[in-house]
Amino acid sequence: MGKRDPRVDGHIAKAADFAKPILGFIRETIHASSRDLDETLKWQSPTFTYKGKIVCGMAAFKEHARFGFRPGLGGASFRNVTSLDDLPPKGELAAMVKKAIAAIDSGVTPVRKPSTPKKALPIPRDFAAALSKKQSARQAFDASVRATGANTSSGFSRRRPPRRARGASRPPSNGSPKASLAIGNT
Repeated sequence: MGKRDPRVDGHIAKAADFAKPILGFIRETIHASSRDLDETLKWQSPTFTYKGKIVCGMAAFKEHARFGFRPGLGGASFRNVTSLDDLPPKGELAAMVKKAIAAIDSGVTPVRKPSTPKKALPIPRDFAAALSKKQSARQAFDASVRATGANTSSGFSRRRPPRRARGASRPPSNGSPKASLAIGNT
């Protein structure tokens, strides 16, 4: 028999009043359709797994709920569910669960949408000119681009600089007394 997770009970109890019967109906229907499904929380939402693979999940929001199967497993997704009327009958929902389980048993792997490559950013001319003057700088720049996986025409990326750790001191600015002492001016 599939495992029930007590955290899912808490999740349903905390849901909006309209969502409690929706989430309860989905949960009971899924467990009735297969005793091999386990439930857990993933991404803070109730999720049902079979042999360690995600089959479907549900979530409740302020004004609607959602339920859906993992893409590629033959099930549908139901968005903006506000009442039990927005869901299929128990028999249809159970059939979708069984179809998803059969897909996993047959070796079907869930399909992900292919990511669209980001447009390459051009390197600024003055920076490219500076790099062309010093071979070691160009080699270091190219190595850092390969290490970070930047997707650019010449390796330039619009990434933010890394954040300083809490409590780390800021570098002195030009007008501060620390800056003048660091430079040697008084």
